[in-house]
Amino acid sequence: MEDTMSCKTNLFFHATSELSQDAFFVWLCNWADSDYMSVDKALHECAKSFVKEVLLSNEINEDIKTIETLRQHENIDIIVIVNTKYLIVIEDKTYTVEHSGQLERYKQIGEKYCEKNKFEKIICIYLKTTYQSKVSLKNMIGNNWKPVMRKQLVEFFYRYKETITNNIFLDFVSNLNRINDNIDSFRTKKINDWTDSNWIGFYEELEEEFETRNLPTVVGWGYNATPQGGFWGLWWNWVALNNYPDCCIYLQIEQGKQQKNGKLCIRLDISKKKDNIKELEEIRFKTIDIIKNKSNEDKYKNDLLISQSYLRGAKSGYMTVGHTSAENWIGEDQFNMDSVIERLVKYIEFIKECSK
Repeated sequence: MEDTMSCKTNLFFHATSELSQDAFFVWLCNWADSDYMSVDKALHECAKSFVKEVLLSNEINEDIKTIETLRQHENIDIIVIVNTKYLIVIEDKTYTVEHSGQLERYKQIGEKYCEKNKFEKIICIYLKTTYQSKVSLKNMIGNNWKPVMRKQLVEFFYRYKETITNNIFLDFVSNLNRINDNIDSFRTKKINDWTDSNWIGFYEELEEEFETRNLPTVVGWGYNATPQGGFWGLWWNWVALNNYPDCCIYLQIEQGKQQKNGKLCIRLDISKKKDNIKELEEIRFKTIDIIKNKSNEDKYKNDLLISQSYLRGAKSGYMTVGHTSAENWIGEDQFNMDSVIERLVKYIEFIKECSK
């Protein structure tokens, strides 16, 4: 009841647009100006620290004296001018991602603005308060933009929870923590009760775990829209088929229906053959037979419990050829990452065997 009441009276629970978020960060950055130190010292220190960390991420260590801000200058979400020397360009996202070459275009606009005003340096920040896969983020921003993501913001604002009393600030941080807690609650909720947010949190952590444990890199995760209603999925571990080196077998996790459970799929990427239906079908059925025979071997038979999928392949050339239900790889009750990784490693080894 208390959480429901706090949401109902939280400004940012209702003001969910990116423009509302833009307004908050413009408002916060303006508090870093030295003129506001005597108005609210705690909020000034927080804002100053925020801007300073942005500068430090670009190896600029300078005390902050003056701040000027612009909103929607040539469609750039936020521009922050520090000490009339440094131009910070912030592309601010909630649930959407970069599109139509925004980042490169905004960087060029910022560079021209710097040159015109004789500023020393431009700093480009991609700020996101929800979620995005690391692979997607890396491919999107390249080396020219520095990411500031949800978890970083949660950790940063946590430092000021005891000292700042401003209601705008507290509402924003409270709503950000609510989003973060919803995503991270997959660790404590029963798997059968997972929501979309919990699957997102699981994929975030699984991507990190694969990287930490030197397992095959996650190729991507996100929402996959389908005629059947769509699902949150994660896909990884492309392995070339020995007899068809331009075709691959890979693994994909699919969030279950009614937000419950989820299956682990063995899929074929034969997109390079999609225009040759006869060969495509030949590869599909041969791979299904390999999976069937391999899964019946003693070391896999009573362990991996893989079923073959005979559904016709998608026109895109990506199709499921085998799957196992959630209880065989993630479980149905309490979540345990070590156990999940241990199970997934066996399926990684299995498709490597199938590719030979």
